[in-house]
Amino acid sequence: MGYDKDFYELYNEYLQEHRVRVKHDAMFRIWSMHIGMEPIVPIDLGCGRGLEYLEFGPSTPVYMGFDVNAIPRHEENGSDKIIVKDWDYRAPNFVAKIEGLQESNHPNAFVSLFSTEPTAPAEENTKLYERLFEQIPTLTHALVTGFCYTDKKGQEKVEEAGGLISYQTFGDPAPTDTYEDLRIVTPVPSTLFGENVVEVWRILTRKNVDYGTL
Repeated sequence: MGYDKDFYELYNEYLQEHRVRVKHDAMFRIWSMHIGMEPIVPIDLGCGRGLEYLEFGPSTPVYMGFDVNAIPRHEENGSDKIIVKDWDYRAPNFVAKIEGLQESNHPNAFVSLFSTEPTAPAEENTKLYERLFEQIPTLTHALVTGFCYTDKKGQEKVEEAGGLISYQTFGDPAPTDTYEDLRIVTPVPSTLFGENVVEVWRILTRKNVDYGTL
């Protein structure tokens, strides 16, 4: 199946499943209360076609989503703006490409719901998060999410529904001088991914943030 039409239809059903929404909506509330910023202006890395953060996360006047599989759209309604582009957020020139968007929209957070974490090993993701915080000075926080299976502990990669090969998130946070790492671990069983899924929601905070200069 992979990331095809059938998978995204199933994934949209997953996003609507009651036991998933209860947990995810609770995590969004914790994220919003923890960072205490209004509004949160996010860059969404790997937003997919369901745009979960936009549809269910804290309201935002500006939203910038990036995903190679997303259906591009640009809508404006009052102060709301949606930008979805198929730029590769792991590419070395990604930050340079969004400089124009930064100047007008001033993103203060990046989010990635089950995109960065499952698609690369922890070391590579740490370098990505450090690069974003270091090269985009207005970013102060991030919300990134991963998962692991209780019956597949110790395996770096696992095969999931639809034949997807994904990296699991587990273990202690990697030491970094760039950001603090708060992790919330909670079981989130679902019809699509099964009963043994534990999700890892990570709230990252850039170190030495001077809010008075942002």
